[in-house]
Amino acid sequence: MRLWEIIETKRFWEHSSNLVFAVGRDIAGKVVIADIAKMSHVLIGGTTGSGKSVCMDSIIVSVLYKAQPNHVKMIMIDLKEVNLNVYNGIPHLLIPVITNSQKALSVLYWTVEEMFERYKKFADFGDHDLKEYNHKIELLSLKDNSNNLKKIPQILIIINDLSDLMRINPKETEESIVRLA
Repeated sequence: MRLWEIIETKRFWEHSSNLVFAVGRDIAGKVVIADIAKMSHVLIGGTTGSGKSVCMDSIIVSVLYKAQPNHVKMIMIDLKEVNLNVYNGIPHLLIPVITNSQKALSVLYWTVEEMFERYKKFADFGDHDLKEYNHKIELLSLKDNSNNLKKIPQILIIINDLSDLMRINPKETEESIVRLA
């Protein structure tokens, strides 16, 4: 099964989420896709050579195909500089791939603060989530071109080898990840 075989399917393209990704086929041959937006965290585990990087690449490439850069921004952390550097330069990156543990921690702190800022905006507009907020902003923009309100992109954080970050800054990393759940 090749990734493009799933990405080409009607089921993939008609899915409402920008964070849908190709998983594969089930035992009956039916296309299996999943929506990261419905998951608080995804942990890909396994031994060396078991396909962790292939799975991660499948998620990233699926999102690149499905979502426009102004709809989804990615933060990628790869302290070993092994897997994610190939994505430097893609328009979906919020910042270049992070390879420094202190910068990674700073970005996780920023992401937590960004989450709370977004919650404040949602509350100001009486919305419960990003989808509602962006829909309301889109409607306001159609009524009044002069308003300065912008839709907010989803942020997808990808950390290659979380254990490396946990080993260096265990308490701070865990706090940020728990708060983002």
